[in-house]
Amino acid sequence: MRRLRSEHWRGRGRRRRAGTRTSSGQTLTDLKDDLAGWQHKLNRLPCRKCQFQTEHRAHHAEVRELRSRVQASEHDAGRSQDEYRRRMHALRGILQELGFLEGDVPSEKGLLASRIYGENSLIVTQAIADGWLQELTPAELAASLVMVTAEDRNRDRPRERRRFPTSAIALAQKRLRIIYFRFSAREKDRGEENLRPLSGDYVNFTYDWCSGVPLTEIRAPMEVELGDAVKSLKGLYSALRQIEWAVTDRPALRKLVLQARESLERDLITRV
Repeated sequence: MRRLRSEHWRGRGRRRRAGTRTSSGQTLTDLKDDLAGWQHKLNRLPCRKCQFQTEHRAHHAEVRELRSRVQASEHDAGRSQDEYRRRMHALRGILQELGFLEGDVPSEKGLLASRIYGENSLIVTQAIADGWLQELTPAELAASLVMVTAEDRNRDRPRERRRFPTSAIALAQKRLRIIYFRFSAREKDRGEENLRPLSGDYVNFTYDWCSGVPLTEIRAPMEVELGDAVKSLKGLYSALRQIEWAVTDRPALRKLVLQARESLERDLITRV
């Protein structure tokens, strides 16, 4: 209608164009008549004289808001479902590449991993499958596994090169780092990063604890609270109990894990 008005008065000396029409063949006069008819019908509606008109408008606005919220929720639900499906495909691909799944069926290593709980259970499972954990002493085993089970609270701070109590622990740390970087690279390729970085803060503390060093002679880790160190021992104790139940078909390793767990059961750390 605005376009027709502008074209109606366009031209030199405001000369009118009588043939100006819409695409449907209506003139400006026809549109004005239609508008007047609709306005007349609107004025005759009973809603115009309703004494509850204000409340009805408020209810209508509330209904529109609820509809928009429902549509937004449905959209978010669909997006979450797609994200869940994407993550499941990505995790299945990672487990297949790392040998924990054969098709859609858990492999022997996958069944072993299903009996060990924790963020880095795949790293522990791979270390068990590789077979080198049996080369360690009980104290060395505990000191090596605490790298996997404990949280690295100082990962962003610069630190000096660590000196581990024994060469076997240093070698175990290198092997665990290889497993970690290999697994984390697979996760990054598929947009999933679930593995927690290894922690070396509690290695010496755990080794001294499991070796029977008196508490008065054990030094707390640098830049780490003593409470966090004891908490790491409790997490390690729980992991050792899970591994003990998971490796029933490996008697030599199970015996070593049992000895490592028993070496933790002193003073503050006791079996519940």
